[in-house]
Amino acid sequence: MGDRTSEVPKCLLEVGGRALIEHQLETLADCGVGPVALVVGHCADEIREVVGIRAEYIENPHWRRTNSLYSFWIARDWLQDPVMVLNSDLLYEPRIIELLLAADGNALAFDSESGSGSEQMKVGIEQGRLVAMSKTLADEDCAGENLGILRFEEPSARRLAQRAGEIIDAGGGNQWLSAAVSELAKEVPIQAVDVAGHAWAEIDFTFDLDRARKKVWPEIRRRRRKASLWGRRAMGAAARMAGLAAVVVFTNSIWAASEGVSWEPRELVGSEPIRIESDRRDERWWRLDAGGSTAFTAQGPGRLRIESRMLLTDHDQPTRYAIEVELNGTPLAWKDHLARPSRSWRHPTETLGKLHKSTIDLPEGRHEIALRVVGTGDPESLIRISEELLNRRDD
Repeated sequence: MGDRTSEVPKCLLEVGGRALIEHQLETLADCGVGPVALVVGHCADEIREVVGIRAEYIENPHWRRTNSLYSFWIARDWLQDPVMVLNSDLLYEPRIIELLLAADGNALAFDSESGSGSEQMKVGIEQGRLVAMSKTLADEDCAGENLGILRFEEPSARRLAQRAGEIIDAGGGNQWLSAAVSELAKEVPIQAVDVAGHAWAEIDFTFDLDRARKKVWPEIRRRRRKASLWGRRAMGAAARMAGLAAVVVFTNSIWAASEGVSWEPRELVGSEPIRIESDRRDERWWRLDAGGSTAFTAQGPGRLRIESRMLLTDHDQPTRYAIEVELNGTPLAWKDHLARPSRSWRHPTETLGKLHKSTIDLPEGRHEIALRVVGTGDPESLIRISEELLNRRDD
């Protein structure tokens, strides 16, 4: 961020005429999350002046040489009930908080349509659960980007603080909290909640701030008006929430959404099903031969995720290909992919390319979707179509 944050912390940068932290406090309050505690260090007095009595404060005296792991650890005395952990440099629509609160037990919000940048905190996911989190996670193991919004039940939160303390004692006080979360994921299940398609932004660079101001905030404002968030009823579930870095969140009552989001792979009639495997699991995909196509119907509104892997013949020559998509006979704009050998996944007889995925939005009504693989050298691919499901829960 250059000089922009030398005297102003990121959480006080303004979007829509208000500081990021004020947007967070308002969203959390609207979702029934509170009270709030902020772990402060850089420009702590300036933060107190803006936030005032809307939060309690936990001072990190070693903020110059520590990171989010240490900030979470010094908030460990707050972990007396369920806890929510958030970074302070985020802007997000209320629906993301609702989805996380509606999840069962420990949960993490991630975006399956992000995670390719070097600065992004990547997550590995198996069967809907977190298995790894790191900025250096290999492309093949990356399922998306961690938003920096997590929820833990009290025993897991205390175990997380214990793991953080152990890492600090070993000289890792300057690590991200992800180091302890990755360790915790080996011991307890942490549900991964995909929020792809929802409006959010993390402010790491100046272009992130520009995008948040010009695109993300107008979209959040539009969706908030449409959702009429103010009229939703509180659930009154007793819980206390806590957080990390500049934001530590606690709550005595939660608003719980009645819906959660999951992705369900669908059968493709007329295509050959094939299983591929890694060292940890296997998956069912469908073969799409060169020049061939497949078609199916889908009911909107909703979203479809299209995943593809090329079957490689010349391992030394990267190949470009694309999955062409037609919606009700109209071609959709679709980017091409560079197919390189996968390091983690195997086909019984052929070399698999790396995973590529995209998402399309379906309007209201019934739709005809057709897919075709195109590229040089008569490419053949494996594809998998997943449909977004709304899992309704009785309160």
